[in-house]
Amino acid sequence: MDAMPPVLRAAWGRDVRRWVASTPGRLALCFAAIVVTLLVAAGASLTASSRAGSTIRTIGTDAEPSVVLALQIGATLADMDAAAADDALGGGLSATGASQRWRDDKATLDALVVQAGRNITYAEETTALRGLLHWSGEYQASLAEVRDGADAANPMFAVRRLQWSHRLLTSFVQPEADALAVANRAPLEAAYALYRSLSAALGTLAVLAAALVCVVLAGVQVFLWRRTHRMVSPALGLALLVAAGLGVGLVVATLGEREDIRAAKADCYDSLDPLFAAKAAAAAMNGDLSYWLLDPGARDAQSAALLAHARAVLDVDVNDPATVAGVRARLLDAQRLETEGRPVEALAALPVMGGFLGREMANVTFGTRERDAASDAVRALLDLVAAAGRVRGLGGAEQRLDALRVREASYLPAVAALQGALDRTIAVNQEEFDRDVAHAQRTTGWTPGVVMGTLVLIGLLAAAGLWPRYREYM
Repeated sequence: MDAMPPVLRAAWGRDVRRWVASTPGRLALCFAAIVVTLLVAAGASLTASSRAGSTIRTIGTDAEPSVVLALQIGATLADMDAAAADDALGGGLSATGASQRWRDDKATLDALVVQAGRNITYAEETTALRGLLHWSGEYQASLAEVRDGADAANPMFAVRRLQWSHRLLTSFVQPEADALAVANRAPLEAAYALYRSLSAALGTLAVLAAALVCVVLAGVQVFLWRRTHRMVSPALGLALLVAAGLGVGLVVATLGEREDIRAAKADCYDSLDPLFAAKAAAAAMNGDLSYWLLDPGARDAQSAALLAHARAVLDVDVNDPATVAGVRARLLDAQRLETEGRPVEALAALPVMGGFLGREMANVTFGTRERDAASDAVRALLDLVAAAGRVRGLGGAEQRLDALRVREASYLPAVAALQGALDRTIAVNQEEFDRDVAHAQRTTGWTPGVVMGTLVLIGLLAAAGLWPRYREYM
């Protein structure tokens, strides 16, 4: 255009201005404005959907399953250690790590490690898995030495070797499982925090873009009425209704998606994490008591370890009868209120506690299923600590058989009850987590296609409404 002679350039400019001022030119500009707003709406919707989809993949596919696997590995390792101590206590040191329970734990551990290896997303996971495989091999070799040394002239050699195996597991093997959980927990928390900070703005942007489409379509209707003195174009009117429906649909989808992701993270995952930690601590308590019975010289240390694990599970003074009675009374009150049909008051009546179970009790979300299972876990923990106290009260050498009987009659059933209640509580939260993630994935799966199709439909309807008027004034 710069090479055009000034006279021609001026004439061309007048022609453009004349065309823009004409009705066909205005109609073309109206359609261009509609197309631009449709593109803006498409970009805003795709950006919001992409961010939500990325968060859901991180939480539901990459991180949470790996965190759960790592926590299951930690709980399985703790139960393996307790099983090895129980083998030595019940069948002699030559039976250490030879029971069916220990072999079942070993098979479970192997399966979990394979699953974790199939879902590696972050470099830190590889390092943690390598360390886990190495140190778990060292631990199993150490247990073999316990069995080999059980018949030596010095019987305490095998006991000391078993205690070394225990320290090997707690100091080297389990920290690798913890590192595997941390490697996935950090991206999960970061993705969720970023989503919560951006999703409202992105969702609002998508809705505002749909509202802008409505405004432009309404403006075109007004222009047609004022310029051509025609009634509302049916096609443009339908396009406006479709755009308004799209805006309402985006509001509903955005709010539903945010709630699904919030529930999966805050209601479910934030309960699963402490519940699996409670399972590992409960298994460790079982081992603590077995080691207490195996070595009289280490009883102070093992008693302290048992109470520390109990305090980690439920941070109340389990040695204070008044405190324990108060917790049990609050649980009974909650159960009574639920029976009377007062669920809100029942949740409020639950005792406020610290520890892993305290975190779960503060996050009871799914009604009586979750509350009853969590309450059963609290009761079982209190029963377990009381039974452990009775066993430790029989500390004399001449009372060893009595201590073993009390352990068999009351302590081990309490351990089983605690693990069973934790498993039920975990099942409730995992089921709800999977449901929320699946629903959010369906929402983010169909939203982009529906939005794009709707925007194309709006564009076609706008073209159908403007084209007859354009041809009429040409």
